[in-house]
Parts: sequence; C-alpha cells; structure tokens
Amino acid sequence: MFAERIAKLTEKEREVLRLVQRRLTSKEIAPRLGITIDAVDARIKNATRKLGIPDRGKAALVLADFEAEEAYPQQVYL
Repeated sequence: MFAERIAKLTEKEREVLRLVQRRLTSKEIAPRLGITIDAVDARIKNATRKLGIPDRGKAALVLADFEAEEAYPQQVYL
C-alpha cells in the first residue's frame, strides 16, 4: 500500500525517519547528521507529506515496517 509512496522518499528523509523511530527529537538528530534542526524538520515534513501521514512517529513506523518486510519477506508454504 505504501510502497509507491516510500519509493518517493530520499535516502536523507529515510535516514531521519529511522532516527525518529528510535524516539530521537529533532534537536538530538541534528548533531548526529551534522545538519540544523530546521533541516531535520524540513526532511521530516517532506517525508510525512510524501507518505500522506501527518504524524512523524507514524510515518517512521510505516517506513520501519516496510523495511522489515523487505529484509524478511513472508514465506509462503504450500
């Protein structure tokens, strides 16, 4: 469902959402990435807009679930 939207995210937007998933604030993320708090917030805003999810935590969760599914696809046994 979200695959097409997630494909539109830049790697930098994904990187920020991964840190949001770890419950870091914009203030904590900024020095880790060597960018300003405003740049962090801009990346989050762009990512949430692309995903159509206004909540940063929920957007991070959607990305985490998607990446987990890519890493470990469900097996189908017949």
